[in-house]
Amino acid sequence: MTAFRMFWLDWQYHSVARKTDGTVLKKWKSAGSSISYGSTGTSRSFGAKGAGVNVSLGSNYTIRYQYRTALGVMREDEDDVSRSDWERVQPGDVLSVFYLPKLPHHSRLSTGMRPLLPLTLFLLGAPMTFLGTLGEFFIVGDLRKKYLNKHQTNSTNRHPSAAKS
Repeated sequence: MTAFRMFWLDWQYHSVARKTDGTVLKKWKSAGSSISYGSTGTSRSFGAKGAGVNVSLGSNYTIRYQYRTALGVMREDEDDVSRSDWERVQPGDVLSVFYLPKLPHHSRLSTGMRPLLPLTLFLLGAPMTFLGTLGEFFIVGDLRKKYLNKHQTNSTNRHPSAAKS
């Protein structure tokens, strides 16, 4: 379910996200950090707080920012960025933020947008699903033929009179 939710959120960012300006509040670097899915409640959190997957990486470069939604509500969030983006910004700088109107607590900095991830996942996943289904169809069909042939041969050998008629 988590993979589907991640794909769905990426798709939402590419189809319905609103762009607004955000202000950098602070930034930090943490060594030996991890990406958490479902455990922090930030923009990279998918699922219930406290339950998720943590993937350990090298240094993590994080920016905390605030932004105003179209309804005028101020929100704060944080996003992991590349080292070069992290070095380029300072507290008080204005950055582009994308947020989801129906889920305004979900946001990403424009540097965190993955431009073709949903399309890439679809283009890789759809053929693999089709080929897997096709392969299963042929394998199951072949096994069924072998099973039927074996049982027809056995029943013919048991009843020689059935073979004469």
